Amino acid sequence: MTTRAFQKIYTKIDNITKATVTLRALGVGNDELATVGGKLAQVVKIMGENVTLQVFSGTEGIATDSEVVFHGEPPETARVGQPRGAVSSTPTASRSKAVRSSRASRARSAARR
Repeated sequence: MTTRAFQKIYTKIDNITKATVTLRALGVGNDELATVGGKLAQVVKIMGENVTLQVFSGTEGIATDSEVVFHGEPPETARVGQPRGAVSSTPTASRSKAVRSSRASRARSAARR
């Protein structure tokens, strides 16, 4: 394991399935985001030192010596591809309007039944 700017990096994967990889890692949290061979992944199971990650785009092309980088954050606070503190490009007012429109649509559908 090596550490780069508060990130834990491992290069020994013990098991690979179609959608998950398992490795030995310490100090990792549930739901923590990681990259495995450059692919986005999330911790789904921790049993002692054994950590299982779900690789969102599948494990094809990932080798047992691929680099696994833990980001130290769950998905609620991490914004992949955006610097920390970056604001979403969708204004809050637009999201609120979309939610209200969706609710109104469901209410009309329920009234028709």
